[in-house]
Amino acid sequence: MIKSTDIGSISFEGNSDQYVDARTKLLYSGDRDALEYVGSIIVKMFIDKAKRIDEPTYPQIANEKLGMNEMFLQLIDGIEKSKGGYEVVGRLNLKQLNCYIPEVHVLEKNSAFIAEKVGRRPVEYSICLTDPHCLSWAFANRSSVNFEELGYILAKILEETSFSNKYMRPARVSVDDPLLGVSDDLNIDILNAPKREELRKSWEIICDVAKSKGATTSMHLHSTTDKLFWDVDSLEVVQAHVDDHLYTSPETKGLLKDTDKKIFASICKTDPNTLIDQRIRTELQRKGETVPKYLGQLMAGEWKKIKSGEINPVVFLELEDVMKKRLLGIGENVGWERVVDASPECGLPKFSYKSDLEYLRRVGDVVRDVNEEMRLL
Repeated sequence: MIKSTDIGSISFEGNSDQYVDARTKLLYSGDRDALEYVGSIIVKMFIDKAKRIDEPTYPQIANEKLGMNEMFLQLIDGIEKSKGGYEVVGRLNLKQLNCYIPEVHVLEKNSAFIAEKVGRRPVEYSICLTDPHCLSWAFANRSSVNFEELGYILAKILEETSFSNKYMRPARVSVDDPLLGVSDDLNIDILNAPKREELRKSWEIICDVAKSKGATTSMHLHSTTDKLFWDVDSLEVVQAHVDDHLYTSPETKGLLKDTDKKIFASICKTDPNTLIDQRIRTELQRKGETVPKYLGQLMAGEWKKIKSGEINPVVFLELEDVMKKRLLGIGENVGWERVVDASPECGLPKFSYKSDLEYLRRVGDVVRDVNEEMRLL
């Protein structure tokens, strides 16, 4: 049976600076007020997700003050932030023994309440971890970063974070690398075999801990042009973006069999500008008009309408029939026994919180329909 899920990132319409300040306070002091504040936001979001999809990832709220990379780097001792980026100044370790992802911590604290509100037990949750390669781009001298050491640090954070009880349990840990195969990187060039092996080992370390916690291991990639992930023995599931050749290549089925891996299907696009562009082009085509040179101006106009409330951003979301066609195509290409998860391709579009939830509802409905139609239940 295919499970519906997501990558984690979702709209937050409150004060994000206030949220990240409370998050940091909770992390370092265990402050009760911070625990209640962060919990009130994350628990509601998670419940909203869990009512629409099977295995929601903990809600991720980032801003310019605290980005996704920073959320992990702030936990690491042995590095210092400078104008040019982070510098390695000593042996890498955790700043304190109890270094966890605060959002998952509040889920554990409220697990009984969550199970009651969602209406199933145990509720399965997923964790998304930024990987060592992606984190290395935050450093001024990337060659000074030891991927394997960062892998051990991230594995420790995962070990401190993951929990299982009668109300909730981990479903999946996704190692997230949006830069692999996208940015030219001499640091892990095919000729730099030692560094590539160092990166591969870092993924093995993280995945081994995830499996020890009872979670399925997956990797979320924006591109699969770099094939290193196929060599990770403890990696069980692979996901890419909607248009990646992973889903359509005739070679994928054989590679999945040879490496004993499965597919995490991306069934809808999430970049907001791409979705607006698609909508404009579709409307122009429907009217029999050509795409004008001033397409950028049209997109700016649509953004203005969204922000003013003149237009409901739901109109830009991809429809269920588009998602279903993609999922059916993936299943036919690789074999249904190899398809285990389906979700949006990346973090949600963030037009609005309501439209993000609507996207998840569509994903959940499509997965249920395909499970029934293909008798995968």
